[in-house]
Amino acid sequence: MNVSAKGFGVCGIRGLYPDVVNEELAYRVGRAFPGLAGARKVAVGHDIRLSGPSLQAALVRGLTEADCDVLDIDLCGTEMIAFAVRAYQLDGGIMLTAGSDAKAYNGMTLMRRDACLLTGDTGLKDLEALVLAAESAPAAVRAGQVEKEDITEDYIADILSHIDLDRLKPFRVVANTGNGAAGPVINAIEKKLPFDIVKVNNIPDGNFPNGEPDPLLPGNREATAKAILENEADLGAAWNCDFSRCILFDERGNCLESGSGEDGGSSMLAWLRVMERCSQFGVHSETNA
Repeated sequence: MNVSAKGFGVCGIRGLYPDVVNEELAYRVGRAFPGLAGARKVAVGHDIRLSGPSLQAALVRGLTEADCDVLDIDLCGTEMIAFAVRAYQLDGGIMLTAGSDAKAYNGMTLMRRDACLLTGDTGLKDLEALVLAAESAPAAVRAGQVEKEDITEDYIADILSHIDLDRLKPFRVVANTGNGAAGPVINAIEKKLPFDIVKVNNIPDGNFPNGEPDPLLPGNREATAKAILENEADLGAAWNCDFSRCILFDERGNCLESGSGEDGGSSMLAWLRVMERCSQFGVHSETNA
């Protein structure tokens, strides 16, 4: 498989699969990352793109051959990798995702300790050089170990620890997860919330049967707005493929284009903080702010 610098950007790796992002690239990243980051154990996961499992398998093979242990979170959102790195005091994390890009794309978001993003200024260029050099050291005598774990409950507990649950009111809310990785999280978190949640495109599906995983696209906005009006909901939210972005809607189905977690925060927490403020001050005061 061809390996080039085309996929390396400012904040990660992204490109068409398999032309730019492929298993050989993932393997080489796995071999190079532990030495670059001083990592002995990292968290790894992928979104719902069909190429995710195969790319993750190659990445994990590279990591373990470099004597790096792996916490395999499997299907997840990027912020769950960041949570795992911080909560379990890991040395880094790698998320296989292309965010809101079309389904033909995939990529990697890489983090050091404390979930610090690996960027062009903090080591990504060095990683690019190591990957392109293709001069991996011999596989370590001790292969890294892989531990598979569902961290959903720990992640949700952390999110909810920042919210006053007693303050939340029983709103009816639309949650459009775009057939992405946020679906299982919404299913789990709704059991702990007083909301009546109307789910739209809730089943994860890497074929993207209801359109590309970008909640800002006009067609995707319409699905959320329609559900809000049909169900007389108080608010709505829509997430992208790896729920790194959350878009909010008012009770009239108007897109507010806020609530994103792309500044390094959590889109789930941003959504719940809006719901908390609406519970305290009223829906209209929040959505008209």
